[in-house]
Amino acid sequence: MTDKKRAGRESEDEQAKAGARRESRRRFTKQAVGAALATPAALAAARGQTRPAPPEAPAPPKPQPTPAQQQSQPPSPAAAAYLEVARALYGQHLTPEEFERLRRDLENNVRTSERLAAAKLANADEPDFVFSA
Repeated sequence: MTDKKRAGRESEDEQAKAGARRESRRRFTKQAVGAALATPAALAAARGQTRPAPPEAPAPPKPQPTPAQQQSQPPSPAAAAYLEVARALYGQHLTPEEFERLRRDLENNVRTSERLAAAKLANADEPDFVFSA
């Protein structure tokens, strides 16, 4: 064979090999993308799992009672007991205005504690704050 024919044949062989490489790269890329897209769907189908339904929106919190509504509510027995303890310990030092303010504060504290106790937490509930140093 002549050098021209040999060189031509080598270049044809190289081109065929390069073409085969390109085709295999394309094929590989298509297969990799297809596998990446199909894997999560195949796993979910194999496990028989479906995505959980989105949680329902929580009910809006109850509005704070106005001072007029608080006065119309009967006094809490716990607040009355706390008030009697305060009267026994500090009654001689309190003016009637201070005593009335103490009664309102104790009543508000007892109502707030009742609302906090009514909120049920699961064991896995975490605090609602972010700590950063």
